[in-house]
Amino acid sequence: MIAERGPAPACDPAGAPGDRLRPPGDAGVGRRWRALRVGRTNGSRAGGARASGRAGRQPARAYTVSALERYAGCPFQYFASHALGLEVERASEQTMTPEQRGLFLHRVFESFFRDWQRAGRGAVTLATLDAALERFEAAAEDALGALPPIDRAVARGWLLGSAASPGLAERVFVAEIERQTGVVERLLEYRIDGRFELGSPPARRTVAIRGVVDRIDLHADRTLRVIDYKASRPPDPSRALQLPVYARCAERQLRAERGEHFRVTEALYVAFGDPRLQVSVPGGDVAAAIAEGEARVVALVEAIEAGEYPPRPVDRLRCMTCSFPTVCRKEHVEDA
Repeated sequence: MIAERGPAPACDPAGAPGDRLRPPGDAGVGRRWRALRVGRTNGSRAGGARASGRAGRQPARAYTVSALERYAGCPFQYFASHALGLEVERASEQTMTPEQRGLFLHRVFESFFRDWQRAGRGAVTLATLDAALERFEAAAEDALGALPPIDRAVARGWLLGSAASPGLAERVFVAEIERQTGVVERLLEYRIDGRFELGSPPARRTVAIRGVVDRIDLHADRTLRVIDYKASRPPDPSRALQLPVYARCAERQLRAERGEHFRVTEALYVAFGDPRLQVSVPGGDVAAAIAEGEARVVALVEAIEAGEYPPRPVDRLRCMTCSFPTVCRKEHVEDA
């Protein structure tokens, strides 16, 4: 089920630019949308303005990276969520959803690293590993108390481990020790908010980007490492934008804030559901990943602002888990 949470667009993306919709809150909007879907004739399946998914030119706006990734996955999903302002009405569940597990992990690790840094600690080393595990356990127990009883024992074993296997905390700390890089400061939940020049000439433009980087490690040699936490596995690198875009934006924003240049040398996912745990950008070539990510962002923003919102998922499986089947003209997928 879906609920309207924001203003509706001025026109139907599956119709011509002249197909005006009524103002938000008018019950006629729903009737109009339904009539456009149901009244579509077989003869219009081949295309035309009414079947093209065009909404007309859109104004520039600030974009989150997750919104751009959603557009890349399916332009119509982006339209439903960010233009129509629809959201999923989540059914109450007795156990944590994958999204809730991810937020829980973020909260526990952020709490630990913030406390660790406040105590004057830098990188976790072999000499400080036991102290780190002890401090992490305290942070975890505080967070575990807020979980439903059905989740608490499982989450405790997941985070802290047992006599038979290490928990996530120990795996993360050991991985950090193995790739020691002289961390002098950690920026946790670092907020990106600004206008950034992205892309290369002639496809270069200013894009307003906002978002939150899970963690940035600043090193003594004036380099930085961008880290994104994932509750399960890292995303498909051919579609993911967070690491390269956040890396570029963080590099430039830190220079403006601090008056000193930190060069990005590493960008990786800490993927708690992946046996590798730490997964870098493909090939480890951060510069190439950043350049490619910038180019993709520029192309996506151009398409969004051109009002191109066809129901064209990057793969058909995406339709099976889509939150917006009642407003999507899925039949267009077969015509695309």
